[in-house]
Amino acid sequence: MIDTIAGASRARFRLWFHSLTVLIALSATASADDAIPWRTNFEQALDEAQTRNMPVWIQFTGPWCVYCRKMEREVFVRPEVIAEAHRDYVPLKIRSDEREDLLSRYGVTGLPTTVIAMPDGAVLANVSGYSEPGSFLGFLAASKPDLTPAEVALAGYSPVSLVEGHGLTTGQANLAVGYDGQVYHFANARERDRFLKEPETFLPSNRGHCIVNLVEGGKHVRGNPNYGVYYDGRMYLCADESARERFAADPKKYAQADLAENGNCPHCKSLAGRLVRGLPQFSQTFSGRRYLFPDAFHLEAFRASPEKFLRR
Repeated sequence: MIDTIAGASRARFRLWFHSLTVLIALSATASADDAIPWRTNFEQALDEAQTRNMPVWIQFTGPWCVYCRKMEREVFVRPEVIAEAHRDYVPLKIRSDEREDLLSRYGVTGLPTTVIAMPDGAVLANVSGYSEPGSFLGFLAASKPDLTPAEVALAGYSPVSLVEGHGLTTGQANLAVGYDGQVYHFANARERDRFLKEPETFLPSNRGHCIVNLVEGGKHVRGNPNYGVYYDGRMYLCADESARERFAADPKKYAQADLAENGNCPHCKSLAGRLVRGLPQFSQTFSGRRYLFPDAFHLEAFRASPEKFLRR
């Protein structure tokens, strides 16, 4: 119940199924609420997911794939599945022959494949092959992450304004972006778009907790945006003026406290058992820790499935 995709023979695979008749769509007149509102552009879907703080349902498919059509006909028309797509996901349909880069990124070797991803594209769950409606609905329900943080990060102030030196500017709730389990508000659309393009540039270290309290006592004390420090290209929030003064007196003591793996690449360590130093320009925050990578290739591999490389 799964069509395989082999890299070297993918073109022959497409030719083999080219003569199969494409199944007719169920209804051309169905209303928007009666069908899954598939997006078709990966980058735009991620932007939407980050703006709405929702997971992405990525459906890899192809017109030659028999079981993809079977899913369309028997599963994706079910009212409860459609309701899940509208309510809990940003649904995205990808033709595998049009985005082979995404096949590699998400490890897709057969069709149909469903990937559930975080708003930043990191994998949460996946399943390949045909699934009965009940099983697929259970998969969707079990794969939903809890993306509702306890409170808005930075007390609702815009991280872009802070980093760019504009001070404490209150963000707007309708310009919210979820990232690494936090929700950030922005003063205007330009700031939001800047964040979406380069989120690591504007993130507060240690998920906004006081880095001084972490180093000195191992405590996670929420930082106060009124006592922030911008040092070596990063924003640090301190709990109070005393903590900020201690940071300013010896920043090197505190600045790398949230750095994971001692700055070594987790991708290289997991796959090759080698300690390879990462570079600051290739960084990714995950669960409040900052990971460094030697180049963009290793960074993108980690982004696709961070849990894979953090297993012990």
